[in-house]
Amino acid sequence: MKKIAVILSLLLLTFVAVPAIAANKVVVVPLSSSRVPQELVPLAQGEISSFDGVVSSTGSYGISSVAKNATGDVTVTFTFSWVAYPAVMTGVYGNDSSRIVVYSPAFAGNTIRFRTKDTTGTLAGAYFSFVVYGQKQ
Repeated sequence: MKKIAVILSLLLLTFVAVPAIAANKVVVVPLSSSRVPQELVPLAQGEISSFDGVVSSTGSYGISSVAKNATGDVTVTFTFSWVAYPAVMTGVYGNDSSRIVVYSPAFAGNTIRFRTKDTTGTLAGAYFSFVVYGQKQ
């Protein structure tokens, strides 16, 4: 009950700070004085070309290697393992807007197989990005 009261108080404070919002300022209100749970911090993120299996961004991290299985089909190996299944956010970018990304993470492992497909479901090369959330083993 105490946590609910604290959260409601903090939400009220964010609505009162209208001048800061009007001035395009960022107001950060921590919900807890303890550390951020590790599940809320991305374990890895990357931008990959499924044409050739190459990491296409220097901002990518947590990736050990990328293996091209076929055009549109790559397996990404990470520098860590996770508990159960990770949460993965992904999407295609660039001129490949008619593509979708399908992924299969290993259970309690360190690999995710990504497949980019066209609107008919056929494997097709594309550039895609992803973010992986979860609990490290």
